[in-house]
Amino acid sequence: MRVRALAAVAVTATLLPVMVVASASATEVGEDDNLVTVVHGIPLVPEVDVYVNGDLTLDDFEYLDFDGLAVPDGEYVVAVTDSDDADDSAPILEETFSVDGDVTIAAQLDDAGAPGLVAYADDYSPTAAGAATIVARHAANFPAVAVTANGTEVISDLNNSESATLSVPADTYELAVTIAGVVVPESVVELELEAGLLYTFYAVGDGEFGFESILIIDEVGEADAAPTTAPSSSATTSQPAIPTAVPAGDGTSGWTGPLGVPALIAISLAAVAALGAGVALRRTSVTGTRH
Repeated sequence: MRVRALAAVAVTATLLPVMVVASASATEVGEDDNLVTVVHGIPLVPEVDVYVNGDLTLDDFEYLDFDGLAVPDGEYVVAVTDSDDADDSAPILEETFSVDGDVTIAAQLDDAGAPGLVAYADDYSPTAAGAATIVARHAANFPAVAVTANGTEVISDLNNSESATLSVPADTYELAVTIAGVVVPESVVELELEAGLLYTFYAVGDGEFGFESILIIDEVGEADAAPTTAPSSSATTSQPAIPTAVPAGDGTSGWTGPLGVPALIAISLAAVAALGAGVALRRTSVTGTRH
């Protein structure tokens, strides 16, 4: 049996990070089940209800919140409604998802600002010995961005609804977001990464509501292979291989409080928006851990 729980991590930032209130559920996952994480990233609707196959699964699910559920393989009809609705007869979003692996479902905006449900395939494989794994997911209404670590570009051309993964030795890194090769000064943060942990960042937001981020930290353990000596410059960026999956959960959380973690990409996106147009934004991310 697998259990997801929040992991602590030391973080410092050269800027004041975006502060996000996040919650993490302890979710037990059986050998034959899949871990499905749900993220509410549509600020336009502060609270929603989530129905799965017609049953109310998440009640009053708040913007910037997330939850997890263990579900068997199968197809599920997922409906997202306003929290004031009595049932799922008039959903804001409704999709049928096929679940056959660990997945995160994010209710987010696309690059045109339209809301939708996006599935990101999750991989909880152990990290290399002495290494940490970073996953960056672009869930904001914003153009492609790149990410650098200690001045080296490690993620290139990350577009909306894309995910990039890289492995780095456990250490402290100066991370920044770049647009067209130019570092966004306000995006520069210093982050201490611990071995055996998986860090998943979701950048969310748009020009009206502002950019936000939630960090999910999963304890995945370490494999025997030795880490590389520097961040890889060939992080994978791709659309999720699966079509989508089902969000669900019991709405409970084992930890709640301000997330003092730099919203890596989200801060950068917000900075770019402020520099270029001075606009606000909208969107979210997640935080959780499994061991």
